[in-house]
Amino acid sequence: MKPVALGQRTVNRSLSKLIGLLGIGGIFLATGVWLIQGGAVDTRGEISVLHGWLSVLVFGSISTKLFVRLILGEKTPVRLSPNGLVDKRSFKEEIPWSAFSRVSVWSHRRNSAIRLQLASEGTHQFGFTWSATITRWFNKSVGLDGLYMTSNDLDMSFSELRNLMFTYVKEFQPSALEDGHTLSKSRH
Repeated sequence: MKPVALGQRTVNRSLSKLIGLLGIGGIFLATGVWLIQGGAVDTRGEISVLHGWLSVLVFGSISTKLFVRLILGEKTPVRLSPNGLVDKRSFKEEIPWSAFSRVSVWSHRRNSAIRLQLASEGTHQFGFTWSATITRWFNKSVGLDGLYMTSNDLDMSFSELRNLMFTYVKEFQPSALEDGHTLSKSRH
């Protein structure tokens, strides 16, 4: 017996998670400014200042992105439907399920993300947001391919997002799942 067809499902952003992330980014940004101003000058001298500039650059960019997402971001940034996936944080348009070559879970030091890999011909066909383009470039430079979808700013836990995503993938693009994948495989 075939399961009931899945309809459209949206996932809302979480203002409290966004504000929390913005607060953490602000702390690291302030620490970077403190390092630049010589707050930790010791035997390492210039290294502390370099770390400060790197911190300001990285966390300033992240904080700016989070602030824009908080003020101007979509209230429902993620939508799953029988046609495909819309994640307005990464994609400018809906990506059909058939464009995904692999969907899996990536974990490192208690941080998890859903790894979305597009078929090679699909990577140029669809528009990415500027932050997704930069993230993809950095990920490729360290040997990671694809885009990574987290629940860090969504009104849903990672395990709920993972289960929802894999339910849709299993229904509409089962060839993209890892061999032997089950919804309860990961404990995150």
